[in-house]
Amino acid sequence: MRTMCSVPSCKLDATTIWATVPVCRHCRGIIFQEQIDYYKGKIKEYERCRYIRIRHLTPLWPILKRELMSLDGS
Repeated sequence: MRTMCSVPSCKLDATTIWATVPVCRHCRGIIFQEQIDYYKGKIKEYERCRYIRIRHLTPLWPILKRELMSLDGS
């Protein structure tokens, strides 16, 4: 049985993972570059477009969501 990439609108087969989420090599490469750029301060959190599409599937998302909400004052 094939597993599809978890990034919405991507039609490729998942051949690797990102934070336990099945993704294709193409999307993983983009997410990896987004991570590097984010931690180097080149892009903002909201500019991590590909990662944002799958972060709700990652194991740490509930913790991160709670922290982001507390920063917003929500």
